[in-house]
Amino acid sequence: MERRADTVGTLRTEGLEGSVRGGVRVAALDWRRGALAVHAEGVVLQWDDALWLGLLRGRGVHPSSAHMQLLRITDTREPTPTEPLERLVLPLPVSLAFSVDRFERIATDTSPFTLSDIRGHYNYGLLAPSSDAPALPATTGIAFAHRLRLDSLQLADGRYQGALTLGAEAPMPLALDLQGTLPTRVPEGEALSLTAQAQVRGSLGGAAAALDITAQVQGSATPMGKTPPSNPSLALTARVMPWAAQPLVSADANAQALNLAALWPAAPVTALSGRVQAQPDGAAWRASVTLANALPGPADKARLPLQSLSAEVEQRGVRWTVSDLSAELGGGALKAQGAFDLDTAGGASLPTAWQGEATASGVRPALLWSTLPPAALDAQASARAAPTASAPQAVELSAKITPSARQPAGVSLAALRQSEVRVKGLWQPALAVAGTPAPPTWHGVLQLAETHLAIAGAQLDAKGQLDTARLRHDGQGSLALPGLNLAWKGLASHAQ
Repeated sequence: MERRADTVGTLRTEGLEGSVRGGVRVAALDWRRGALAVHAEGVVLQWDDALWLGLLRGRGVHPSSAHMQLLRITDTREPTPTEPLERLVLPLPVSLAFSVDRFERIATDTSPFTLSDIRGHYNYGLLAPSSDAPALPATTGIAFAHRLRLDSLQLADGRYQGALTLGAEAPMPLALDLQGTLPTRVPEGEALSLTAQAQVRGSLGGAAAALDITAQVQGSATPMGKTPPSNPSLALTARVMPWAAQPLVSADANAQALNLAALWPAAPVTALSGRVQAQPDGAAWRASVTLANALPGPADKARLPLQSLSAEVEQRGVRWTVSDLSAELGGGALKAQGAFDLDTAGGASLPTAWQGEATASGVRPALLWSTLPPAALDAQASARAAPTASAPQAVELSAKITPSARQPAGVSLAALRQSEVRVKGLWQPALAVAGTPAPPTWHGVLQLAETHLAIAGAQLDAKGQLDTARLRHDGQGSLALPGLNLAWKGLASHAQ
């Protein structure tokens, strides 16, 4: 069955069966409007005669239950400015017990977000004290409320429960409580049980809406042998204005031996300790970060190749500035600074007018990615946005990489033969064409003002235009090897 309306999108169902008195079953359901699509499988909505009797008496809509085996939302819409909510009032009372075996959300350029074993109960009706939902902050003029009780939700290995109360009328007061347990294990073999709790109180209605957030994560380790366990912890307080151009008003987070992989399955294994603070400063907003990681390692080994990090961040209007960034990573040191514009109020999702500079010393690529060479390197790099009408994402860049004077044990500086890499040019990434898949990120054209590569007795110099998609170079260059010198000018292309 298929229904279409330009204002509500397209709905298609498969395997629809049921009865007016008992409910419906749908094998598959697809709804789409533009770049937003919803797909559901194994949909079962049950009710009995009491549903119709309640409707006739004006008591609302109260089906027995709703279940889905799979619910997938695909949202590839361009970001647009979000208008503040003012009220969320339904015409009739509603109640529903629900369950979803698996939920997936897919967005542009991000990994799918997946939840499983979701079970709970939703209710909309007159505001009254309830043991199933937290009490709202003291607010006058609220007659109706949305209540959500979350009995079960699984994210990776963590299981969560919670309860929400949201006032239907302005200023839409909100109270949310969440709890969770996360069993995990540190790399050395300690079994950990993390307990997470969070509370949110405030209002959601209107441009001045503000929410106060507190969260704690506490771990208890099962000791192995005689080594005392290290108990990870995280304490967070924050104030958020969800409709503001800068939603995060203030924040203070303290971490101790925190493993990000235990909280988020795609994150690396870490043991982070430190503090992150953010708060207003006159017309600006400032944040400071100080972190240390006791378990650094190569990224391809599910580790974070970072030993320490400190940085200062300032936002003033749409301008963001990162200053005094210092890090220990890959066995060496990194210092960097940068700035960019981000007009979130206008719906922007990518920074503009950005620039950055970085200097690294003694960094060992093998400690960043285990299959890279073990030599220690020094580097200087800079980049800035250089958009044009034909290349709106163009980047002007320059970089220089040389061996460090001090090499790790087993690496001879003489064997490297004073390797050096210099690159200077303009990168123009390939643009996406409407209706076709996005091109790989490495497809584009590099206008080379200078390319110099000296390694293992060989020296390569080149200028011109390099098309990375077609593997074609149009320009001039020279190659010097022991006993051999080559020079060329013109078009060189990889045979197709």
